[in-house]
Amino acid sequence: MSIREEVVEYLLENGDKTKRELAKKFDITTYEALEAKKRAEFERCWRHLGPSIAYFDLETTDLKPEFGLILCCAVLTYPSGEWNVFSILDEERNEDGELVDIQTAVGIRDCLEQHDIIVGWNSKGFDVPFLNTRLDLRGERKLHTHLHIDPMYCYRGWHGVKPSSSSLKSVLEFYDAPFQKLEIPKKVWQSAKNGSRNAIKKLVDRSKSDVEGTAWVTSRAFKAGLIKNIGRYA
Repeated sequence: MSIREEVVEYLLENGDKTKRELAKKFDITTYEALEAKKRAEFERCWRHLGPSIAYFDLETTDLKPEFGLILCCAVLTYPSGEWNVFSILDEERNEDGELVDIQTAVGIRDCLEQHDIIVGWNSKGFDVPFLNTRLDLRGERKLHTHLHIDPMYCYRGWHGVKPSSSSLKSVLEFYDAPFQKLEIPKKVWQSAKNGSRNAIKKLVDRSKSDVEGTAWVTSRAFKAGLIKNIGRYA
């Protein structure tokens, strides 16, 4: 990697810096620093041309949002490839020492709203209603209405593709995809519900795994003509 490429990558990862800061850090001229800044700005624009898509997945303590908490959520932005991870570990417990998820829910909402399209497996039936319920319970506004793709519905036979199950695990196995669902032992789930840092970190890995699998299957569904329209939902 040339010095100019190194400076550009540094700017893309760390945000904009003054040309004098760059010249000092990389021992280059201010002219070279200015050229690198221009290139980095071009790269930022190029990476964000067209609609941005958020692939996301929630991991929760319960299937019912009235009783469950959001443990974590991974969001993958297309086309930049940027990851954002939200975790209940970043919140302080309440006065009784119990886990709370309100800032996690708000962070997820705000991140998703920065995108033009959101995509999640069974997200219309589970993830979005769960998120909105957790927000509403704490007096926070719900997720704004978004263009929303739930690729699970492409694999229930209505479009002529019906594997043994419409679960993400089954569809990934059906295609022998390079991404497979990460299985988590029951004891890890229980530990996560009790606030174990290591257990929740494992669920973050699972969330990322589901997001990667969802992104792969969604691409496959587009190429197969299974996604014929994108509606608004939230």
